[in-house]
Amino acid sequence: LEQTDDLQLASFVKRKAAGATAGKKVLTTGLRAIVRHPNWLGNVIWWVSGVCVLSGTWLFPLAFVPVMFVFYTFQAGPALEGHMHRKYGAEWDEYAARVPMLVPFATCGLEKSASLV
Repeated sequence: LEQTDDLQLASFVKRKAAGATAGKKVLTTGLRAIVRHPNWLGNVIWWVSGVCVLSGTWLFPLAFVPVMFVFYTFQAGPALEGHMHRKYGAEWDEYAARVPMLVPFATCGLEKSASLV
C-alpha cells in the first residue's frame, strides 16, 4: 500500500508541476480514491499483522488497535486534516466529504470529521 501510494503521489506531483492535472491540486485517484491516507492504512495493517505473526495470536494485537485509533483520531488526523484544509481549501473539503480518512468504504456519517472514517 505505502509504496504504491508513494509512486502514485510522485507521479501526480510531476504531472501537477507540468500543468497536466487539469488544475487539480489534490490527488483523488488510485488508492486515494478509496482512503485519504493510504500510508496510514498501510501502517496499521503492517503493525497489526507483524504483532500477530510475532505473538502467534490474534488476541495480543488487539491492544495496538486502540492505541492506533487514539493516535490517528486525536493527534495525527486532526493535524494533517487541518493542514490540508488550509493548503487546498474547497478542493480538499469536497474530497474529504466523500472519501473516508482511514477505513476504506466506511460510510457511517462521520466522513467530515477528523476520525478514522
